[in-house]
Amino acid sequence: MSKNRQLIMKISFCSIMSALSLVFSLFVSIRIGTSIKISLHPLPLIIIGIVFGKWYGLLSGTIVGLLDQLLGVYGVSATSPFWMLAFMAWGFFSGLFKSIFNKKYVIGVILTVVFTSVCVNVLNTFAMFMDGLIIKDSMFTITYIVSKLPMRLLLLFIEDIIFIIILILIKNLVDIIKKY
Repeated sequence: MSKNRQLIMKISFCSIMSALSLVFSLFVSIRIGTSIKISLHPLPLIIIGIVFGKWYGLLSGTIVGLLDQLLGVYGVSATSPFWMLAFMAWGFFSGLFKSIFNKKYVIGVILTVVFTSVCVNVLNTFAMFMDGLIIKDSMFTITYIVSKLPMRLLLLFIEDIIFIIILILIKNLVDIIKKY
């Protein structure tokens, strides 16, 4: 297959998965209060990173994060770049761990999901803190952020298990996509 055709296929796949991630984030998610959201939006970004590597994952995460801020519930603000970091992390770290654990898919998936979800949780906590600091959002005080942490960590654990199971089940599909 020619290099142009391979590039077109990569861009097409990343575009479709990014669109799916955005749909999951905007329309197929459950909000619990203002700071907790349960969603499958990281899965397409993880798949992009696993299949095409960290740079495609980072770029896709950046695009999805930007569109999520533009089209999402809260809109664009001075802290939008901080909220975009979580989307970027899902794509980048999945590609990074894929390159490290290339031959050990299951171990790579487990470490990717656990490490990245912890990083994303830290990044989102930082974004909430910055909302309180820059925008002076009275909702995001230190007390509020700390009080929501146990619930966020519990949901992180549940989401991690779901993501790991799904990613292990679709391993053969990922292998087929990598061939093209």
